[in-house]
Amino acid sequence: LLQKCDLVKQLTRREQLSVLARLRPLEFAAGAIVIREGDTVDIDDFGMYIITKGELDVVDAKRGRLASIYQGHSFGELALIKSAPRAASVVAKTEVRCLALSKKDFLSIVEESEKTMRTNGGGSYVGDVGENSNNDTNSSGVSLKERLTEIANQLEVVRERRKQSAR
Repeated sequence: LLQKCDLVKQLTRREQLSVLARLRPLEFAAGAIVIREGDTVDIDDFGMYIITKGELDVVDAKRGRLASIYQGHSFGELALIKSAPRAASVVAKTEVRCLALSKKDFLSIVEESEKTMRTNGGGSYVGDVGENSNNDTNSSGVSLKERLTEIANQLEVVRERRKQSAR
């Protein structure tokens, strides 16, 4: 399931395991607002969610329903990575189960990755990044924070295209 998540599948094996260890199960009733457009993610808030059961609607205050998302999809990662306000609301259409990552845990994972990078000589990792990676580290020498920022930028482009095609 984690390998379906756009963000998680770009991480090294070690980073994926670190995320997995910190995910918390949450449940939402149909009609529950999981995240609200414009809200910011505070340190103890859950920032990213991976849907394990159910369906949710992504809703923009001006444009209405933008999309429906379901098992295997993730949401909330842009606000988590970029510390930006939520771009849309996400409302449970059915009973929903998610795995959620808090901002505090996310920052801890980034910090651990940065320490590993420094320990390994400023970026001399061994291994690959990506969905087919079974390795523990990143061979590119690019920090997790930089990789996540690039992933977030790519996700924003994809999601903006989806919004435009939904119009």
